[in-house]
Amino acid sequence: MFFGSEAKSLMRLALPIAMSQLIIIGMGITDVIVAGRAGTVELAGMTLGSNVCGIIIYSFFAIGFAAAPLVSRHFGAGRLNKMASQIQQVLWTCLLVGIVCMVFIYCASQILSHANFDPEIQRIASSYTAVMSLSGFVLCIVAGLRSSLESMTWTVPVLIVNVLAFLINIPLDIILVHGYLGFPRLGSVGCAVATVTIQTFIMISFFVCLWLAMKKQNVHLKSNFERANKSEILKIIKLGFPMGLSVLIEMGFFGGAAVMIVYFGAVNAGAHAVAIAAASATYMIYHGLSQAITIRASHHLGRDHYQQARDTCHTGIKIGLLASCFCSAIFILFRHEIVALFSNDPEVIALAATLLIFSAIFQFADAMQVTALYGLRAYLDTRSPVVIQFIGFWIIAAPLGYLLSKNASYPILNGAFGYWTAMCFGLSVVAFILMKKLLTTARDYPHSSTAQVKL
Repeated sequence: MFFGSEAKSLMRLALPIAMSQLIIIGMGITDVIVAGRAGTVELAGMTLGSNVCGIIIYSFFAIGFAAAPLVSRHFGAGRLNKMASQIQQVLWTCLLVGIVCMVFIYCASQILSHANFDPEIQRIASSYTAVMSLSGFVLCIVAGLRSSLESMTWTVPVLIVNVLAFLINIPLDIILVHGYLGFPRLGSVGCAVATVTIQTFIMISFFVCLWLAMKKQNVHLKSNFERANKSEILKIIKLGFPMGLSVLIEMGFFGGAAVMIVYFGAVNAGAHAVAIAAASATYMIYHGLSQAITIRASHHLGRDHYQQARDTCHTGIKIGLLASCFCSAIFILFRHEIVALFSNDPEVIALAATLLIFSAIFQFADAMQVTALYGLRAYLDTRSPVVIQFIGFWIIAAPLGYLLSKNASYPILNGAFGYWTAMCFGLSVVAFILMKKLLTTARDYPHSSTAQVKL
C-alpha cells in the first residue's frame, strides 16, 4: 500500500499543489525584495499593511476551500450535474464572503490611518491596505475556483496559471514601485496594485480553466448561474468558517511567539525569523500532500468506498512522515549552510543554527498535524480541529513558552529557546490528538455525525 497506486495518485495530486503554494510564497518574497529596494520606510509600511491584511484575508478566504471536500465527493461519485450546482453555490458564497472581507480590510486601512506610528509608515500602510481590500475580494473567489479545479484533479493547469502570475508579477512590481515606462512612482503601494492586478488575472484564468474542465466532463455550466441558495450557502459557511478559524488560531500563535521573541533582542528575533522561514518552506510540502489527502479521500467517500478513503489517509500520513524525516535530516546536517543564506551576522547564524535543530524535531509533529487536519476535512469535520488547536496552541503552548523563556532557573531555555520548546510541545500535542481523532472518525464512518451532512 505504501508504494502502491494510492501513494502514486496522492503524489500526482500533491506535487503540483505544493509547487503552487511555494510559487505564491515566492510572489510575496518578490514584493518584499522590490519594496525593500525602494527604501526602508517603504518596506516597513508595506510589512505593517501586509500583516494586517494577511490576518483578515486568511480568516475569510479559507471558506472557499470548503469546496474541496464537497466538490470532490460529487466528482468522485460521477454526480457531475450536482457538482456543477455545488460549484455555483460555492462561488455565490465566495462572492458574499469576498465583499465582507473587502469591507473589513478597508475599515482596517482607516484605522491604520489614525494609528500612532511614524507618519510616513502610517501613510504607506494605510494606502497599501486600502488597495489590498480589492485583493481580499478577489482572493476569496480565487480560493473557491482553485479548490474546485483541484477537486477535479486539474492541479497542473492551476500550477501553470500560478507560474505565469509569478513571472508577470516581477516586472509589474518593479514598474509600479519605481515608476518606469511612464507609470507614476507608487512606492510599496505599487506592490498592492500589482497584487490586485495579478490576482484578477488568476481569477479570470481559473474561470477559463473551470469552463474547460466542465466541458471536458461533458457538463456545461449554465449560462445563467443558479440563484443563490440560502441553505447551501449556510452549509458551505458552516463547513468553511472553522477552516478560517483554524488558520487564524495557528497563525496567531506562531505570529504571537515571534512578537514575544522580539523582546529578547535583535539576535533572538533575527534567528527566529530565519528558522521559522526555513520551517515554513517545508510546511508547504506537507500542505500540498494534505490537500491531496482531502481531495483523494473525498473522491472515495463520494463513491461510498470507505476502506479506500481510510487507506488514502493512512498512506498520506506515512508519506508525510517520510518527508518529515528527510526534511529533518536536511535541517540537522546543513543547518549552518541554510541559515547563512539568510544572514551574515555570526551571532544570528549561531543561534538560528541551534533553532533549526528544534525545527527538525517538530517536522514530525508538523507533518502529522496537517495531514490529520486535512484528512478530517474529507470527513467534513472542520470543528474538532479548531477546539484541539486552540487548546494545544493557546491554552498549553503559549503560557508554557512564556514561563520557560522567563525562567532564570533554566537559562538554556531562556529567550527564543523557551518559545521553540513550547512550539515543539504544543505542536506535538495537537498532532497526537488530531491523529487520534482522524483514526476514530475514519473507523466509525459512515456512522459518525459528520456522515449525516446532506450533500
